[in-house]
Amino acid sequence: MTDLSEQQKLEIERTKLAVDCIKHITTLATASLLAVPVILEKFTKTDPNLYVLKRGVLLMVICIGACSGYLFAVGVAPREEIWRSPPRFLVQLLMIGAYVTFFLGIIAIVVFAISNVK
Repeated sequence: MTDLSEQQKLEIERTKLAVDCIKHITTLATASLLAVPVILEKFTKTDPNLYVLKRGVLLMVICIGACSGYLFAVGVAPREEIWRSPPRFLVQLLMIGAYVTFFLGIIAIVVFAISNVK
């Protein structure tokens, strides 16, 4: 077994933390999608504006896709070179995309819920 340098150990720990964050975002995005039917049946308005809700659901689906792509890209790249190898830009882009789409999707679902309650 080879001994890893401190820098390599740091890179591995950084990757583990990033993967854990992405797993949590994936779980929250999936739960948000599953909560949409529950939210819809609680509304009192007879004609809710579904445009904002559709955008929120679309953003959550894109978030889950970005999370899946991130986990795939991290799994394919060599462990000790994940942040230095050519897919670095792709990995960072997928991570940023997952966070941004999750944040915007949550905002859209909350705006929809607030605008359609009494």
